Amino acid sequence: ILDLVGAYVYTKDLAGRYTYANKMVCELFGCPLEQVIGATDEEFFDLSISNELRINDRRVLDQGEQIEAEETNVTMTGETRVYWSVKLPLHGPDGSIAGMCGISTDVTEHKKIDQAMHESEEKHRILFMDSPDAYLIIRDSVFVDCNRASEVMLRGDRTQIIGRTPDSLSPEFQPDGKKSSQA
Repeated sequence: ILDLVGAYVYTKDLAGRYTYANKMVCELFGCPLEQVIGATDEEFFDLSISNELRINDRRVLDQGEQIEAEETNVTMTGETRVYWSVKLPLHGPDGSIAGMCGISTDVTEHKKIDQAMHESEEKHRILFMDSPDAYLIIRDSVFVDCNRASEVMLRGDRTQIIGRTPDSLSPEFQPDGKKSSQA
């Protein structure tokens, strides 16, 4: 089952050596399970660059913390990957920490898409705000956004316009100075 979950699943002992790795971990490391067991992250990641792996693991192994965090790792091929990782301590029969279990999901592509969408949204926001044409966005009969040209046209600032209905604007905010029943 752990080979089919679509995430990297692994366990480590107190020294940070792998005691289990699912198929995805083995594929990431490019070696069979027999070579992963007993190895540490230094053999698979450039920890001088992605030291947060070791720091998070030590927090789990030394303090028993549960970690839910984004981790950036650099593979030995130099590729930077971003993972959402959940790490939990494993307890022995006496209750002491005996190791840890981790599940990491590669979110690199999602991060790239989010960044591209943010950049696209920012470009559209700039174009919207700086357009010489007046734009008013209305949702459910209420102004939810407006650009600078609409502020000039309505002789008011966005804080006075957003949240209002077209009919509620006083005559001083109308382009011709007269109350209008339509926008």
